[in-house]
Amino acid sequence: LTVDADPARVDEPTTLTATITPTGTAGTVTFTIDGQTYPAAVSGGIATLEHTFLAAGERVVVADFRPTDAGRYLPSSGQVTVNVESEATQTALTLDPVEVTAGGEIIATAQITPAGADGQVRFDYGEQTQTVPVTAGGSTATFTIDGLTYPAQVTDGIATLDHTFATGDHVVDATFTPTDIGRYTGSTGQMTVHVETETTQTALSLDPVQVTAGGDVTATARITPTGAEGQVRFDFVDQNQPDRSQTVDVTDGQAVATFTAQAAGAGVVTATFIPADPQRYSGSSDSRDVDVEVESTQVEVNVGVDPPRVGEETTLIATVTPAGAAGTVTFRFGADDGLDGLDGDETGNSGREFTVDVIDGSATLTHTFPAAGDVVVVATFSPTDTDRYAPGAGRTTVTVEGAAVAEDTSVSLDAPDAEAGEEITLTAEVTPADAEGAIRFTIDGEDHLVPLVDGVATLTHVAGERGSYTVRAQFVPADPDAHSPSEASETLTVVDDSDPGTGPDPG
Repeated sequence: LTVDADPARVDEPTTLTATITPTGTAGTVTFTIDGQTYPAAVSGGIATLEHTFLAAGERVVVADFRPTDAGRYLPSSGQVTVNVESEATQTALTLDPVEVTAGGEIIATAQITPAGADGQVRFDYGEQTQTVPVTAGGSTATFTIDGLTYPAQVTDGIATLDHTFATGDHVVDATFTPTDIGRYTGSTGQMTVHVETETTQTALSLDPVQVTAGGDVTATARITPTGAEGQVRFDFVDQNQPDRSQTVDVTDGQAVATFTAQAAGAGVVTATFIPADPQRYSGSSDSRDVDVEVESTQVEVNVGVDPPRVGEETTLIATVTPAGAAGTVTFRFGADDGLDGLDGDETGNSGREFTVDVIDGSATLTHTFPAAGDVVVVATFSPTDTDRYAPGAGRTTVTVEGAAVAEDTSVSLDAPDAEAGEEITLTAEVTPADAEGAIRFTIDGEDHLVPLVDGVATLTHVAGERGSYTVRAQFVPADPDAHSPSEASETLTVVDDSDPGTGPDPG
């Protein structure tokens, strides 16, 4: 007994041949396989059986010969052990695409040969495993990803899996496990997929790009793709100030930070995107230059008394804007001819300057002008922080008047004659009438001070004994610089009382 294929394959026909000697012997051969008998006629000393083994393993085949002429020939038997192996399968794995950025989708396809082999395909990638049933006629496969299930159609021995990978190189295995392991062998396909981080872009804009010291600069960073979550670190590098940083969360693809430019000079603002998921998105950055100029200042000069007079103290006030600018103000005095030359100070010397500290936004100088005329006052501000504030200057023309000259006045006095003991009215009138002050009446060495009303002062007086008295009216000005003093005198004559009463006849 012989077998034409060694080893035989499951599900593939195998021919068993029984050869009878002597060859002329006629009869029947019965083949016994796994308890089943299969009769076959003998022709020319040979009987054959084509048999298909359904399972792998060692199979004992027995062939029993029964001769037709039992009176001449004896029966006989033969035996052979057939090694039956499973049918080999192949798993061809393809990935589409084989390179992708993080977040992109890859389709893994496992094709099983032969297509009629039933079983399962297990997809292995990293720490995850997916098991998909495979049937010849088509069925539904269930993918399990992170505990969630997704149905997929399996047709003609093909199983597919859609998956999103993190960054890095991933080995993908598709392992076929046949349902009938007695008939089919398992097989595995393998491929490697390379997943790169998704590239981001950071676009930085500044508003404004040119600012004065002390002003604010708003930095806006826009991140693409807008779905990338994370933070933006803003760095403001100023050559005259310590570096400053702010970290801001990205919302809807945008982050905004505001910086105060403390000092003048060239600055650089850099926005760096820090992805929340660095396995999916790359970092990115962008920089912009910002030009910080010194803040301009203004100086306004005012005179406390206008017009000032020669020889009198005058307060000069220089107001500096902005009020927070610290420094000094230098006052200089020159002629009103467009020149900056100095023509003198309160000591009468020329070539001097007066420097005063700025307090709460102003500098004050007490000055005495030595001569009358138009004088240019220039106040120059010198900032303490030259990186923040620019110098400034202001000027004004002061008309200095000469020393005050009091206006002449005159007094007219009316002192009527009186009898002893009589009450009389003394009247003093001052010219000009608008002169303010008082009249000091002096009678017989006694003073009486009476205020002027519309240039007139009156005094009620009781005449004394008979005789002649000098009455003096002296004008005392309220403002000696405005009006000069003056006076007038009259003689008051007092006679005896004209009513003698019951005395003797004066006859």
